[in-house]
Amino acid sequence: MSHRIVVCGAGEVGTHIAELLAAKGDSVTVIDSNPERIVSLDESIDISTITGSCTNAEILRTAIGGEADLLVACTDQDEVNLLTCALAKHLGVRRTVARVEHRVFFESSGLDYAQCLGVDGMICPDYSTAQAIARLIRNPGAVAIEDLGQDAVELQEFDVSDNAAAIGMSLKDLKMPPRAQLVAIRRNGTAFIPEATTVIQVDDDVVLVGNKDVVQTARRLFHPDEDPARQIVIMGGTSIAVWLCRSLPKRRFKIRLFEPDRERAAELGNKLDWVTVIQEDVVNPVVFDEEKVGQADVFVACADDDEQNILTCVWAKSKGTRTVVAVSGRTDYLALLNQIGIDYAISPRNEAAEEIDTFLDHAPLQKLSSLAAGVIDVYRARIGPASELIGQTLAESGRTHEWIIAAIRRDGVSFVPVASDTLETGDTLVAIGSSGLEHTLEALFDADSV
Repeated sequence: MSHRIVVCGAGEVGTHIAELLAAKGDSVTVIDSNPERIVSLDESIDISTITGSCTNAEILRTAIGGEADLLVACTDQDEVNLLTCALAKHLGVRRTVARVEHRVFFESSGLDYAQCLGVDGMICPDYSTAQAIARLIRNPGAVAIEDLGQDAVELQEFDVSDNAAAIGMSLKDLKMPPRAQLVAIRRNGTAFIPEATTVIQVDDDVVLVGNKDVVQTARRLFHPDEDPARQIVIMGGTSIAVWLCRSLPKRRFKIRLFEPDRERAAELGNKLDWVTVIQEDVVNPVVFDEEKVGQADVFVACADDDEQNILTCVWAKSKGTRTVVAVSGRTDYLALLNQIGIDYAISPRNEAAEEIDTFLDHAPLQKLSSLAAGVIDVYRARIGPASELIGQTLAESGRTHEWIIAAIRRDGVSFVPVASDTLETGDTLVAIGSSGLEHTLEALFDADSV
């Protein structure tokens, strides 16, 4: 299905988004006040362009052309992007998305700017990049669930210890704290969704979801001993680094952040008091060896210099670091990096573009990620008014071996459900289910009518 899309701003992010959307067959119009950027776009991409200010209502009206499915405002000024989205919504654009960089807008602390201005969504490429890296460090399903939970819900994956109280007990007999549940088990190389009669065995690898105030209590039933914190080293005190530090649970990760600039290092030290901020250049061989960076579990290079990120990751890998992650603004580098020993390469432009794509995905139910590729997937859906589950308790609807509701978001509050909870129209939920269940869950939740 082709969409009519307006992109405001032809910088690096805007140009990349326009390229990807045009390649998918969407009708794209780009607005930018810089004539040179417009000429460059006209010569390289088959799209429509307009030279001018995106805050000019007449220019916007011309670009929209009577109707548009989506407007993406991604200039380098947050205020311009927010104003553009507000104007576009007034002019009849179906959905609007603003790129923002400042936390005050993105986190909506004290005021929901998106709601006030009628903006459907906000994207922050640095935040999206940090979340992608956090997902790699933790596990594929964690961010999908914790994003819905907005820091209220946590997912953990770990093995069952040989001294665990849960060994030999079925889930129905196990006294789990309310608002915590097992959503998947890996046993002898096979992953499955547990039922009430499933008996826990030693060396099971389990996936636990819980409200943050109870998840550690639940974990101790399966893994009473605390695992040593994983060692994470981050190069570069960028905003990506800050978001990443905030996305990794303090008790599970020991983070060292290297930033050579004295003032920036001091600022980060005050802002991230649980992180060890070191005012040194980790590229310095003496510093690298003295700080034993090669013994880190994960090395993340997210400085502002792509080449430095790449070369330092290659070096860290050669020195013994288990996993290395490089941030690269240049998407043409990404396909090559794995060939030179870099485990993961992340592009802020790609992350922003993928988020934009979710606003165009009108599928009533979305597959977000996988807990076990080809076996167990993570789905998100909204409950429609005709769902047969409305009004039933979760106990009445039944926990099956095929799917389970892991988290619910209702009226801005997220929580892990208990057996006595009921589903309501408009609930957004994350379900863990067998791969290929999209149509079954869509019908069950009446997601198509939302």
